[in-house]
Amino acid sequence: LLIAALLGAILLEVGLLLRFNTWNRDLFNALEAHDAHGVLVQSGVLVAIVVGMGLASGGQMLARRRLALGWRRWLTQRLTAGWIAAGGSAPANVDGRIAEDARVSTEDAVELVASLVHAFCTSAGFIGVLWALSDHAPIQLGGIAFHVPGYLLWLALLYACGGMAVALLAGRPLIRSTDARQAREAEYRAALVRTRDQANYDREAHGLLHRLFHDLAEVFDRQSRAYAGLEFFVCIVTRLGLGLPYLVATPAYLAGVASLGWLMQAAQAFQTVTTALGWPVAN
Repeated sequence: LLIAALLGAILLEVGLLLRFNTWNRDLFNALEAHDAHGVLVQSGVLVAIVVGMGLASGGQMLARRRLALGWRRWLTQRLTAGWIAAGGSAPANVDGRIAEDARVSTEDAVELVASLVHAFCTSAGFIGVLWALSDHAPIQLGGIAFHVPGYLLWLALLYACGGMAVALLAGRPLIRSTDARQAREAEYRAALVRTRDQANYDREAHGLLHRLFHDLAEVFDRQSRAYAGLEFFVCIVTRLGLGLPYLVATPAYLAGVASLGWLMQAAQAFQTVTTALGWPVAN
């Protein structure tokens, strides 16, 4: 039931995104025509769309968190039962594995899958929009007529796939450094627990803790460099994605084969598709 509710909320939000896309066209066509009544009507439509999106977004959040909690409860009970059945024998830092690893694995898995489903539904809906918007009269530039079926869609796919490929390459060092950091964090926590339980506060214990934290700091710096490299790329892709859709759609408007509303609708649809297809970049 929770999965069905989550899927329903996602589909509702995607439907409202599609309606917001046509709202862009209607609003800017009204502005271009100096239609005050049309602008007023579109203001009311915007309020309804925004309220619906807020309800859909809140419903998704509630369903995701309840799913994650239920899964974590089941997983924690299973891990705890196995630990007790083994007579308490388990790897070091078992408390962190049961409490923290179970939380992270379930919450992150639900968030990733939900966002992937949202991206898939969004791209599926807006791919048709971009294809339809590309079907207009040929663009005359320099005496040459350009007419490529679905050109807005092909450009969006090219941009998204290029960004995805570079992001996957840039993210590989982050995977290794994050794995190393988690291991060092666990070792440091386990050493602190052993020192507390053994009441061993001599210089040797202090030196061990100092060395373990030094190792932790090194992998933290390595992870930070990997984050910085990925953040540099993601920032460029994100900021470029804000302006590129308008540049891609402008030639048709300047050639007089499309209205201002079409330009705004095409730009917003282009941006939505590239964002949805760029799910690996964001995650």
